[in-house]
Amino acid sequence: MSSIVDTSLLNFSLTNSIYSKYTQVQKSSYIKSIQSKEDAANTKISALGKLLNSLEELKTSLEGIKIESLKIMKTEVSDKGILTATASSSAAEGLYSVKVDRTAKSHTLYSKIYPDENSVVGTGTLTIRIGDNIGIDLDITESRKTLSRIKDALNASNANINASLLKETSGYRLVISAKDSGDENKINIIVSDDDLNNADLNGLSALSYDTNTAKNLTEFTPPYNAILFADSNFFEKAENKITDAITGITMKLLKEDDKFPVYITVSEDQNSLIFEKLNSFVEAYNNTVKLVDELRDTSSIMKRDSSVGYLRNSLTGIQAKTYNNSTLESIGFKFDTKDIMSIDIGKMNNAMISNLSNITTALNSLAEELETTVNSYIDSIIPNQQDIYRTFINEYIKAEKVVYKSFNR
Repeated sequence: MSSIVDTSLLNFSLTNSIYSKYTQVQKSSYIKSIQSKEDAANTKISALGKLLNSLEELKTSLEGIKIESLKIMKTEVSDKGILTATASSSAAEGLYSVKVDRTAKSHTLYSKIYPDENSVVGTGTLTIRIGDNIGIDLDITESRKTLSRIKDALNASNANINASLLKETSGYRLVISAKDSGDENKINIIVSDDDLNNADLNGLSALSYDTNTAKNLTEFTPPYNAILFADSNFFEKAENKITDAITGITMKLLKEDDKFPVYITVSEDQNSLIFEKLNSFVEAYNNTVKLVDELRDTSSIMKRDSSVGYLRNSLTGIQAKTYNNSTLESIGFKFDTKDIMSIDIGKMNNAMISNLSNITTALNSLAEELETTVNSYIDSIIPNQQDIYRTFINEYIKAEKVVYKSFNR
């Protein structure tokens, strides 16, 4: 007796199998497209972060060329391993004693060991709060659930933290540090784990660091304020840059030594520091111009960002302007075909000998003009652009969730 095969059932089974494979291909294609856009947005946030750092350095160098008079103060530090010091024109000549009992430290945590960078941690939501600030929610979706991608998500967030991977013999740890030092900047991480257990060492809850739930991360460095004595006066500060302990002197604390003081000698200098500050400005200016050119390169992901182009025009526009009736070329600055700045030492030295007050006034005008531009980018343009890209990332995450939900019905 011949067997009877129900071809309608066979056809249905084949069709269903083909459809299942087709939908899986569709899902994979959608997810890859979303992840690619998310990665691009993260790259742009990172690129703008580099530009922000470069502009911060340029801003610092501009302070150095705001020379209000011929009085330039120099400092000598007895132990530069403990601290460094610079003096402004408001500093008084003399000998100062500073004892560093403790340097400020940022709160740093690390995770348990994972086999490799692509190890799956878990999915859910991380709520990250620094000190008394409002917590930042970070969705860890299927595409972000590995150790490496969680690190990237943390760095791209606005949570004021830095994340990195520490390689050890047996694997990798996730290291999380507060960007700002001081005991008021303690990290708190609350986890809403998709496995419904927010306190164990499995899944995303392995990254919990919360007094009320679980401290599954290990504290490497507690948050500390700096403690120092300047001429026997006690100071406690959240950071290691000290600007108000001794009038006119800025100190950077590097290491603690509660037994022996460091001595800072302040004396008046004439021209040597002018060139030192000018060289710092030239270096910071050139670094920014070069970075802007890299970001505007045709192969760069930032090539269509108009704000970067506007910044370059503002930076290089100084070549054609006059400051205190002097062009930069006339007082000893030079620019090559790529707008890279240098100093003609002989020409500038002659200009200083001829009329130093004219040079200092011109430099002040240059610094004030550039500072206005730089501040606008530091305070609003770049942060606002980064926030736009973060908004895009949040939308991509929502889209990813919709895709998973649609194909997993």
